[in-house]
Amino acid sequence: MSETQSPLAGLVLFIVCLAFAGTLVAGVHYFAIDLPQQKAVQAPENSENKDYACINECGRQVESCTNLCNQYEGEQKYSCQRDCKVAEYNCLRLCDRS
Repeated sequence: MSETQSPLAGLVLFIVCLAFAGTLVAGVHYFAIDLPQQKAVQAPENSENKDYACINECGRQVESCTNLCNQYEGEQKYSCQRDCKVAEYNCLRLCDRS
């Protein structure tokens, strides 16, 4: 006596086989393509910053500017500190250009 397989069981078996095949393909792709690319990547080397002196000078200027802002209170102090930040931004932009 031969029993026929139900359509639902056939569908489940097909889905399981499809999942297994997909897993195999993904594993082969990982070992053949992804893993070699990951091993080939090297960390970047630290480069010497030629603008180090310029950046330090900007920092000193901003520090002295901010210290001058301490004599003010409230909105004036906030405005002064904001102006110092704008000056720092402009100074650093000049460092990038040189």
